[in-house]
Amino acid sequence: MNLEEAAFYRSRFFETYPGLKRWHEGERGAWLRGKTQPRTLTGTRRMDVENLTDRLNSPVQGTGADGLKLALALLWERRGECPEAVPVLVCHDEVVVECDAEQAAEARPGWRRQ
Repeated sequence: MNLEEAAFYRSRFFETYPGLKRWHEGERGAWLRGKTQPRTLTGTRRMDVENLTDRLNSPVQGTGADGLKLALALLWERRGECPEAVPVLVCHDEVVVECDAEQAAEARPGWRRQ
């Protein structure tokens, strides 16, 4: 793809997604241009980002990581509700919890004690 074709596709992309254009070009998009550090929804900053792809990806991936950390904190806070359930693995967006078979229903995802 040459520069003229790339400019055409970029233009069409932003015509199709005007909200992304506002995000890239507006006040909130200052971090894309290197004026500020990218931040997650919880405010975590990433200060070592040089290229645009990483600047775009950091808020998304970082917010996912923040969510996983908050989930692990909630598991820790609620550990007394099902002490037999133990987190054994955390990978990307998944937490694996191990327990005895008879405790599985109590430890399953989405479980809420009323």
